[in-house]
This record gives sequence, C-alpha cells and structure tokens, in this order.
Amino acid sequence: MRKLLPLLLSPFALFAQYAPVQGMMAQLINGKVVLTWNASPTAGVTYDIYRNAVQIANSVNALTYTDATVVAGQSYSYTARANMESVDSNTASVTIPPATTPPPVVVPTNSAVWVNFDTATKANWKGVYGSDGYAIALTSQVLPSYASLAITGDQTWTWAAGGALGTTCWYSPASWSIGINVGSAAHQVALYAIDYDHQGRSETFVVKDPSGNVLDTRSISNFAGEYLVWDISGSVTITITGTYPNSVVSGIFFDP
Repeated sequence: MRKLLPLLLSPFALFAQYAPVQGMMAQLINGKVVLTWNASPTAGVTYDIYRNAVQIANSVNALTYTDATVVAGQSYSYTARANMESVDSNTASVTIPPATTPPPVVVPTNSAVWVNFDTATKANWKGVYGSDGYAIALTSQVLPSYASLAITGDQTWTWAAGGALGTTCWYSPASWSIGINVGSAAHQVALYAIDYDHQGRSETFVVKDPSGNVLDTRSISNFAGEYLVWDISGSVTITITGTYPNSVVSGIFFDP
C-alpha cells in the first residue's frame, strides 16, 4: 500500500497565491475617477472594485476602471480585490473639487451723466480728447475695441480742405442720430460742433436709452467750436435737432 506524503507549500508560495492587489491609484480626469492597479500574482483572476467600502463593480477583466458617478465636492476611497483573494488592495483616495459657479452676466447699464461744455480746446483736440479713439467726419475713424458707432439720418459736408477738425461735418436739416455703445463700463464721450460758416445755428442734443427714456438734454448756440462731454455706459442714442439751415457735428471722441 502506497504511503501518501503531505504536500508541503512554502510560506512564500502561499503569499504569492493570496497576496492582495498592489499599486492601486486613483486619478481625476475630466470629472471622472480613473483607477489603475498592478496585476494580481494569481493567474486568471478578475477584480471587484469597492468605493467607500461598498462594491461598485465586479469581475472587471482589466487593470483599470473608470468611476463616472462621482459628485463634485465629495471624497472617495477605492480598493480592489481579486476574486480569488480575500484581502483588499491598498486604498487610493481622491477628492472631487466643488462645482464652480460661472460669474454673473454683466448687463450694461445704459446711462449718460453730463460732464461739461468745453469752449476752450477748439480744434486742438489731440492730447485732450480721443485717447481711446475717435471719429472725424469725412476724415478718419479709429474706434476703441469696446465701442461701436452708428450715425443715421445724416449727410456729410466739407467746408475747407486739409482735414483739420471742424472743417468737415455730419449734418441734416432735420433730426438725425448718433448711436453709441461702449459696453458695461462707463467711458467719456465728447461731441464737437462748430458753426463754421457762421449761420447762427442752434442745436439741441437729446440722449436716450434703448427704451426711449431721456437721459440728458443739452443745447448750444452761436458755437465757434464747442465740445459736449458725457460719461456714457451701455448703449445710448443722441438725437441732434437744429434751427435753419441744419444741425452739425464734426467729431466724436472716446476716453477712459
């Protein structure tokens, strides 16, 4: 009769067969937690995944798993266990950043605050007005990036050659308008008018918001070169009405 010999396994063989999964790592990628780990020394196994000690996946036949059900502002701890083992892997933890609130949309306030009349500067505008941008009738226009300009109902005229401020104009015998939009921040806007040919003009400037509410009204007469200056924000329309023969504006200037 054969004598049965006991099968002896070294402690190292037992450890190799039942060693826990190693190298568990958790990374937050595009709002999802991607787990990776090293292969179990036990051949042919699949893996069960645990989050905060609760199983969330079983029989994963890979060395990676993506948890797409995480919530912003929460913390999670993950382990993996090969299905032929009884010991969890090391723990990998990750905290999901809190959800960010987008900044509120700034709705421009449409306003026009009167600053002053300027009868001293005349045509010597450089260094005084237009540091951000300007438009001079029939001559040149360099608008700032924050501004848009729409002139409607006008005609144009040249009194004298050379392109100096006040030698050209926008004009109309009837009412006409200058639409200005400078965005949400307030900026200084100045209009320059001159009765170049001494017709005894008088003009009224009515500033309205897009709803038609009157924000300001100013008048000038016998003007030998005069700036009307406002601090404007948002979108406004300036309607110009004059006495015979017409109303005129020669330049529009933008400053901080």
